[in-house]
Amino acid sequence: MNKHSTFKALLTAIFSIAVMASASHSAHAVKADKDSLISKNFQVLSRNFRNIGNVDDNDELLELLQESRALTVENKDEVPSFMKADTAEYQEYRDAIDEFLLRIDAMLEFAEAGDTQGAIDHYNNNVRGSKRDFHRQFNIEESRR
Repeated sequence: MNKHSTFKALLTAIFSIAVMASASHSAHAVKADKDSLISKNFQVLSRNFRNIGNVDDNDELLELLQESRALTVENKDEVPSFMKADTAEYQEYRDAIDEFLLRIDAMLEFAEAGDTQGAIDHYNNNVRGSKRDFHRQFNIEESRR
């Protein structure tokens, strides 16, 4: 083997190890910091959304949705413990939060018009399952209750 082929083999080995390490890292689910503001806000959101199907009073629904929207806006400006600010992943997180806000706003439109059932239907058709989808998108380990 000459110097050039030895160097090329070494670079190939280093590159292969780096790719395997990167793939191995991204294959593992990350754990969110359960004590962070983001986690605590999402816990309240989860509780609020579990209650939406049981709401009969439109004022109660409006209160749940307004609180949920405020918490979601607050979370948008926070950096999750497993991300770094100013990265593509963080921008994806912010984009996902924007999409979620649009879904909450749609439910609020129904509720503000006095259409409690319309808001609940929108939740069932467009919001339910968002947590699971969000966790899959960002490879977040699901918390066990």
